[in-house]
Amino acid sequence: MSRKHKDIPFQQEQHDLKKWCNGLGLGRYFNKLTSKDVGIHSVKELRALSYEKQEEICKILDLKKKEKKKFVNALRRNLQQKCNSDFKESETEIMNDETAIDDNKTDSKQQLSNGKTGNTWSQHVENNFEQTNKNQNTTEDEMDKKEMEVSPGLIKWCAQQNLASGIAVSLTESGYTTVAHLDELSMNKTALNAFCEKLNVDELITNKFRKIMQGLRNPPPPQVTMTHKSVKSIVIGVTGAGKTSLVNLLYIWSKGITRIQEVDKVLIPTKYFPGEGKAHTEADAKCQSKSQTQGCSIYEFNLVYESTVYNLQFMDTPGLGDVEGIEKDDEHVQNILDTVAKTPELNSIVVMVNGSEPRVSTRLTYVMTKLIGMIPNICQQNLIVLLSNVNLRPNLEVQTLFNIKIPHQHIFFMNNEMFSIDPKTDSESTLEEVNFLYGSLKRKLKMFLETASNMKITDTSGFRKLKEQRDTFRNQLVLLQKTCNTLTSEKLRLTDLITDLTNMNSQKQKLDLNKYRKHKQEQSVQETTPYHNTICAVCDGNCHENCGLAETTVKGSDVFKGCAAMSGETCNQCSHHYTVHVHMKVKWVKKEIEMNVIDQEQAKLIDNALTNIAAKEQALDSLKQKLTDYENTIASKQREIRDLIVQMRQICSDFNYAKEIDLSMKVLKERIEVEQTRKNNTVVGLINATFEYFKQLKAFVDTLEL
Repeated sequence: MSRKHKDIPFQQEQHDLKKWCNGLGLGRYFNKLTSKDVGIHSVKELRALSYEKQEEICKILDLKKKEKKKFVNALRRNLQQKCNSDFKESETEIMNDETAIDDNKTDSKQQLSNGKTGNTWSQHVENNFEQTNKNQNTTEDEMDKKEMEVSPGLIKWCAQQNLASGIAVSLTESGYTTVAHLDELSMNKTALNAFCEKLNVDELITNKFRKIMQGLRNPPPPQVTMTHKSVKSIVIGVTGAGKTSLVNLLYIWSKGITRIQEVDKVLIPTKYFPGEGKAHTEADAKCQSKSQTQGCSIYEFNLVYESTVYNLQFMDTPGLGDVEGIEKDDEHVQNILDTVAKTPELNSIVVMVNGSEPRVSTRLTYVMTKLIGMIPNICQQNLIVLLSNVNLRPNLEVQTLFNIKIPHQHIFFMNNEMFSIDPKTDSESTLEEVNFLYGSLKRKLKMFLETASNMKITDTSGFRKLKEQRDTFRNQLVLLQKTCNTLTSEKLRLTDLITDLTNMNSQKQKLDLNKYRKHKQEQSVQETTPYHNTICAVCDGNCHENCGLAETTVKGSDVFKGCAAMSGETCNQCSHHYTVHVHMKVKWVKKEIEMNVIDQEQAKLIDNALTNIAAKEQALDSLKQKLTDYENTIASKQREIRDLIVQMRQICSDFNYAKEIDLSMKVLKERIEVEQTRKNNTVVGLINATFEYFKQLKAFVDTLEL
């Protein structure tokens, strides 16, 4: 076959491409389309190109917006029939442009002169093109039919997005035949805009489709599963250790505050920041010489950090070691126990201590003895120690403060100076230092919260039982002290009689038994009442019967300042200070009773002892037996107290009342020395009165061998 016959299919493809361009009104771009820069010679080649390549060709041809739309749409629809209808109109132009088929004209004319055909040359060429075009159209129709088969996945996707199924058809026509292809479309902004422009639907639907595709391009961040943890904690410790500051720090963190300059209010009022306006038990925040927290308060709020939501419930408590005195500490301990007893459960007990103290002072030992003496054994595993005012390493050795070993992972230290500066007056450099400190504090507190939240939830029944035992112990101790004092007095009288009788000389003396027989003695006897009364612990005075104040089991509580029996801080009835008064559901009734050291039978034996040695020995034996009975009665009362202490130690093994009294006396002595140097004689007198009370109490407790 000659070369010119081999070139006919190629010429036909170019002819078809020319026809296709003319049909779109783009005939002037044909030469550039078939140039070396583009290299497209058939419609089939165009249709086989990717969408990106088609876009590149549009740019090379420099098509106008409407021309580009025609060009792109035609590549995704079968426009061959339209091109065939326009074939006749463009035949002359095609023949003039196609110089490559001039050689065929000679052969055609020769065939005409030989009479072998009745067709004109143009008809002959047209027949060849039509036959080729017919075959090509058949193939492309089959391809279009195959492409128009919309995938079920695409239809389902449109249904899920509440889009009409016609969108799926348009996507398939544009070559996006699967859901996976949609990601490709969403990432190509140009392609997406072009597709949306050619959609023959309502503008609202087009905008909806565009928004959906933009969502595929910028999917929302993966949903993070939030973990919820709970921290139910009581914060106890030394006055000024920073318990309130700890709660405030966690609170501003929970509010999303990142810099000290953003702090407007805190949860609990401080010197430089007002509180949130809720009821607080803080004293004058500007006075830093005494404990700021005067009562127990529970604060609850949520803190979100990374993927964890911490539900925080902190009980802020008064500090111990207060400058207002040991009586105030006793009141605070009772207040703490009362509040905890009303709280169903805890998972951490935070003990805060000033870690910068250079040594373990008497005051600190006293406070720690008080603190650990009110933590039940069952709760000791929930103990967390937080040393404040420490940057790198504390001065204090934690283990010296406790009788139990505290795990190192339960010991934290921090230096929270967030609320010790005034953002309105301090320098910018100081504020920036505090902001840097804030970031460090949050990292430490994150570990603290994790440790506390991972601790086992413990019910507070141990605190309730311990409170009940302490109340019973205090009341029984007062009653026992009175009873033992009376018995001891009678015991001494009886001992004197035995001594006299033993030394009696039958020839020279005769005992005066009148002083050992009946004698009148005024005694205070308790009578139970259905109501509580204000009683003086020093003189057994019924200072206010049926007191209208709320009952307190704390001796010397500030509550008594409001008692009707008081005038200022002194009782009108007994002239004693309010700190030596208690509430009890008994009243003292003074009765004058006749006391007999010896009975009538013992008196006869003593009378006969002058002449009968056997009677003397018998009298001595009888008196000694009575003395033994006194001692047994006292011992029985002492056992009652010891039994109470044993029961308390079963709940809290670190309870040591004798040690508390001893340390209380040491603290009082130190305070007396301080006040004497200041020449505060009135204060010294009050402290001395308290010291004498503890001195007598210690002497009595020592007899109990606790």
